[in-house]
Amino acid sequence: MVKSQEEALASGQVYDYCLLTTKCLPDIAPNHKLLAPALASKQIKSYALIQNGLDIEKDIYAALQENGQVEDVPIVTAAAWIGLMTSPDGKRIIWAGPRVRMSRHFTGFQANSSGRGIHCARSLSTSSAKHLNDSG
Repeated sequence: MVKSQEEALASGQVYDYCLLTTKCLPDIAPNHKLLAPALASKQIKSYALIQNGLDIEKDIYAALQENGQVEDVPIVTAAAWIGLMTSPDGKRIIWAGPRVRMSRHFTGFQANSSGRGIHCARSLSTSSAKHLNDSG
């Protein structure tokens, strides 16, 4: 465990992916600012964003484009939600979820042929399934 991106990146280690799971608030804390140290380091092989919202990958894509990495670093995006229903007495009941749907963000309408986006999505799916099986 490390306390910051800077601490994780200090050794020069290259990571297969960076996983960002936050509520997407582009007007308050844009993704490219949250991940500025990682983006600048060029030590991340792919990015996985599990957030709410549309076009959550656009600022990461623009930052990678500025760094000259756009063709080399795939972005995997996922929509995450939990369906809740409030009962008449005010109790929250989990109705459906959590649900996560992943897809590869294609740069300029073309897929990156490296396959790292697919590797990232498979790694995340395997890790998530293992975590769910271990915890439940």
